[in-house]
This record gives sequence, C-alpha cells and structure tokens, in this order.
Amino acid sequence: MNKFLFAILAAATLIGAGAGGYFLQKATTQTSARNDNDGSGTVPTHETIIGSERPAFALPGPKGGQQAISQWDGDVLAINFWATWCKPCKEEIPEFVELQQKYRHQNVTFIGVAIDRAAAVNDFVERYDMNYPVLIGEQAAMRATRAYGNDIGALPYTAFVNRDGRITHVHRGRLPKADADAILARLTSSDG
Repeated sequence: MNKFLFAILAAATLIGAGAGGYFLQKATTQTSARNDNDGSGTVPTHETIIGSERPAFALPGPKGGQQAISQWDGDVLAINFWATWCKPCKEEIPEFVELQQKYRHQNVTFIGVAIDRAAAVNDFVERYDMNYPVLIGEQAAMRATRAYGNDIGALPYTAFVNRDGRITHVHRGRLPKADADAILARLTSSDG
C-alpha cells in the first residue's frame, strides 16, 4: 500500500511540475512579447542598438502635452535618461547644460527623459536651469529607455543619435563631459 501511495504522490508531483513549467513558460513568453519594442521578438541591448534607427516615443513635457521625439529629427541628439534622485544624474546634468550651450548653433539637442514624477522634475529643471527639452514619464519613460538598449535599467543612460536618425553611441552611468564633447564633435563635423 505504501508503494502505491508513493507512486501516486510521485505522479502528482510530476504532473504539477510539468503544469507549473508550462504556465511559467507561457507567462515569460507573454512578458517578452509585451517588452518587444521592434516586433522582432527581442528587446535591443546596449550592444545591439548601435546603428539602429532611433525608436519613436512621445512623453509629456513639464507643462503637459505630448512631445514626440520625432520633432527633433535632423538634429544630432543626446537623449539622456535620468531621475531627480539619481546622484550621477545630478553631477552630469550641469555639464550637459554647458554642452547644449556650446553646440546650440550646430543643431545639437540634448533631451532629458526623466523617469520620475512631474512635480519633482519641474523643481529640478528650475533648480538646475536646464536649457534643453525635458520629457517626463514613469513606466512610459522606462519603456523608452529599454527601446534605446538600456536592457538593465541603468541611470543615467545616454544615447546619441546622428542627423540620419541612427543611434551611434550609448553610455551607461555617468558620462564624463570630455567624452560627451568628443562624441558631439565627431557627430557635428562634416565627417560625422
């Protein structure tokens, strides 16, 4: 009798494990499909995004109203994903303000994409005297940063886009001013 009960318990365990595995795989597949940004079945990574066309997105600005990234097509873009609570973001934003000033006549646009609440962002923008467009979102901004290859959710995260709309460089973490300046100099040169 004990062998019979043991066999029934073993069979029930195997059936339960198989069903659990099936449902786990199904949930993972559905999550991957929801996170698929380009329809290919894969989310771009930091390494695979280089050379890709700039993904489209739209988020509200500080005063509301959706702002589409496409309105800056033709400019060299430095798209910086950041948050008000992020210490390295606070360190690099004043340098980006300086670089925006330096390159403003060369059709370079820094775009800050804040992964934060609007009230906190508006205070931050004023305090840091940000001289470039800022877009605001929480989950929508997280989806945008993943679309630009930020597969691990690093902040800050910066993507550079050339005038043809192709991603040329991405950087996880604080971007030193000299490195950003060198990238922008290449992208704005006649060879860029």
